[in-house]
Amino acid sequence: MNDKIYTVTMIPPEKIDGVFQISRCVGFYFDIEKAKAIIVNGGQSLCEYYYDYAVIEEKREGYMVHDIDAKDYWYKWNDKKQNYFKCNKPKRFKSVVCFGIG
Repeated sequence: MNDKIYTVTMIPPEKIDGVFQISRCVGFYFDIEKAKAIIVNGGQSLCEYYYDYAVIEEKREGYMVHDIDAKDYWYKWNDKKQNYFKCNKPKRFKSVVCFGIG
C-alpha cells in the first residue's frame, strides 16, 4: 500500500496590481505518474491564463507532516506552447513548503 499522496497545486504570479495572490490545490493522487500526467496533459484548463506555476508535492498521511527529504516537482507555463514544462523551483519559493496541504 502506498502511504504517500501527491498534491497538485497551481501558483499564480506573486502579485497582481500590488495584491499578493493565493495558490490553489486542485487535487491529489496516490500515483505520481497520474499527478504528472494531469499537469502535462491538463494545460489550458489548469492554467486558466493565470497560474504561472504548477507544483506536485509528495506527502504522507498525518497532521502537519512535512518530511525534510520529501520531493516536489515544478512546472512553468509556456504561453507560446500553451502548456506546462518541467522547471526548477523558483527562487522566491526556495524556503517555502506545503503549498497544497499544511
